[in-house]
Amino acid sequence: MKMLKMFALGIVAGLAAVSAKAQCDGPVIVPGLTAGSCNCASYQSQDYTPDTGACTPSASVIGHRDDYTTCGGDGYTSCTTTYQTVGYTYTGCITTPDFGKYSTLLIGFDDCVNNDLQHGGGPCRLNWCDWNTCTMGTGGTPINADVETSLGDDCGG
Repeated sequence: MKMLKMFALGIVAGLAAVSAKAQCDGPVIVPGLTAGSCNCASYQSQDYTPDTGACTPSASVIGHRDDYTTCGGDGYTSCTTTYQTVGYTYTGCITTPDFGKYSTLLIGFDDCVNNDLQHGGGPCRLNWCDWNTCTMGTGGTPINADVETSLGDDCGG
């Protein structure tokens, strides 16, 4: 009888441990991602003028999402989340000109044009993409998700 009681207590203790572990929660990492990019396009202008250009998205929808943690793992007595912005879609493109580089390139372009006009050299071209950088924008339509904001006590999960 004593053995049966000890066995029953062992089962109850084991069930309590399993039950406690089943209630564990914790963070899960959701990796970030980037969809698309921004491309630089240079359009040849008339003779003796620098090219024009533009930064254009590589796809109809471009965007990015940062790494974040949400609940669904284990190891803690509780895990709470709040709905937060973790990235953006339809970000558009940002053009960043380097006017120092443009000034340097323009000197060479002007020399080429002068030489071409005097001696028939050419063709002379100042490529717009050589002095402009295209990057993905930082705004757009928000991507929201449940982000882990606090954890309870360690439950050994």
